[in-house]
Amino acid sequence: MAAALSVLCLGSACRESGSHGSGQDGGNQDASPSVSTNDVSTSASDGKDDLGQNGGADAGPSGDVSADIGVRFDAQVDTGVSIDASASSSWSAACSAYAKALCGLMAYSPEYLKMEFGTEENCEGRYGGAACESRMASAGSNMTPIGLAACAQALTAQSYGDYLLRLPAECSVPGSRAVNSPCTYYAQCQSGVCVMEPAVFCGTCKAKVPLGVSCNPNARECEDGLVCLNYTCTTLTAEGSACTSLSECESGLACFGGFCVRVKSQGEACTDGIECDPQQDLTCIPNASGGGRSCMPITYASAGESCGSWAAMECLDSAVCVGRDATTGIGVCSAAVADGAPCTNGVTYCQAPSLCINGKCQTAADIAPSCN
Repeated sequence: MAAALSVLCLGSACRESGSHGSGQDGGNQDASPSVSTNDVSTSASDGKDDLGQNGGADAGPSGDVSADIGVRFDAQVDTGVSIDASASSSWSAACSAYAKALCGLMAYSPEYLKMEFGTEENCEGRYGGAACESRMASAGSNMTPIGLAACAQALTAQSYGDYLLRLPAECSVPGSRAVNSPCTYYAQCQSGVCVMEPAVFCGTCKAKVPLGVSCNPNARECEDGLVCLNYTCTTLTAEGSACTSLSECESGLACFGGFCVRVKSQGEACTDGIECDPQQDLTCIPNASGGGRSCMPITYASAGESCGSWAAMECLDSAVCVGRDATTGIGVCSAAVADGAPCTNGVTYCQAPSLCINGKCQTAADIAPSCN
């Protein structure tokens, strides 16, 4: 994610520019050009989970913008979640449904999901269970298991494009902490906004920001229907209208050539990756026959495999492309560090959504007691 977290990450996975997601394939000339680089902050995360964890950034190099879910879509969220909200009284069942819905939303940017988590199953495992319960039951939160189950159902029924602009009512449960109070999770705040400091999980409850007023692109703090674009809360731009930032266009559009246009499908001619449909996991690569470029699927490599080439551009599951050859740009995917293991800011990266804090990969739940 370039420029101050132009992420539309969903859930607490996002960690703003400089995160391992945005830097793991930095230096690859066209790596992940299908992802946008503007200053939009509109997802539940804008890298943050509006109900739970709000991620900071791993300190480190910022390269391509692979963690940014820039172009938006109107497709329905079809996560397969089926849970009777009225019958769910346990955190286990509610958190499982919520994690499934959240990671299903992330899957609308396959590149982001694969680079951060590898698979939806990994994503669900890291957002469900004890991690979820810690967020939802944190001090100041008024979320209940039944309420969270209802939120999960509502997320599956909401269009992705609308989700980026507003949370379902079932998910908008105000916390008890007033503006300027400390927080780790959105759910703790009366306003529903917890603004993080970079590279940490500690933040402050802030009021929502109205149209035309300056905003923090690292937090979903604009009022419903608005996005934080170029550090100002604004509306999205319609098809055919003039634009200046890659993600300021409405769902299904990208800003290219100064106008909001429809993204292209696999096989269509392109000159830049931003033209290609990220929902189809596409980028713009040279044609094998020579002459011109086309929107084609992004390729991935696991830890220990070569990365940085068209054969395998990006690393999976928070791994980082290291040791790049100065001529070819090809390196090797270095596996991310597991929770609780030693790490070094800017050198090693933690498995999403954990961060390297005080020399160890830690979760929001690990840090929350010291924030509050």
